[in-house]
Amino acid sequence: MKIAVLGTWDGLLVGRFVGALVDAGVAIDCIILDAKETNPRDLSIHEERTRGRLPAVPLHKFAAEQIPLFAVENHNDPEATMIARNREVGILVNAGTPRILKSAMLEAPSIGVLNCHPGLLPDYRGSSCVEWALFNNAPVGNTVHLMTEGIDEGDVLCTEPVPYAVGTPYSGIRTAVYEAAFALMAKACKGLADGRYTRADFQPQQGGTYYKPIDRESMDRVRQRFPEVA
Repeated sequence: MKIAVLGTWDGLLVGRFVGALVDAGVAIDCIILDAKETNPRDLSIHEERTRGRLPAVPLHKFAAEQIPLFAVENHNDPEATMIARNREVGILVNAGTPRILKSAMLEAPSIGVLNCHPGLLPDYRGSSCVEWALFNNAPVGNTVHLMTEGIDEGDVLCTEPVPYAVGTPYSGIRTAVYEAAFALMAKACKGLADGRYTRADFQPQQGGTYYKPIDRESMDRVRQRFPEVA
């Protein structure tokens, strides 16, 4: 099965996902790069969450892998869809698309677009799921699932809680969830590439709760509960 990656040229996470796939022995057919630049607000949120623990990894670090790169204006453009179809891609890995993907792109790969959501589905759908889980004193973790036009509603391949020690600061927990996401995505892709997982292994979701972006007061309580080390 061919596996390709969706990202942007200056994406905060695309290099991390690519690195995890390469380290896991997953052959990457190509990387399709959207032209949209990283929003300064998104960069600020990432830095605030990780406190510099997780800098972006530039794609030129993987030049030796000779992965074909395709530049498109928008991941929803027909050009991007045709790249996936013409190359007979089975799985597209979402490594930071800046777009809400439309049905044409979602259906371009034979199995679909794979996403790693930083929350345990279906209980934590939507935004700030790590933060809301910490606020609720609930487990944090990641879920690998197929993307649909609904928010975090696609069929689930695997979930994995991320443990943390007592006294771990918020930024340490948030960074650990990111790092576990790269590894879980690589594990899922390796299983699909090797035939250990098939489309039949994806299970539909039932129930669950949708969360909006966490408000400042609730986030302040999370930071008080998981303070940074001075």
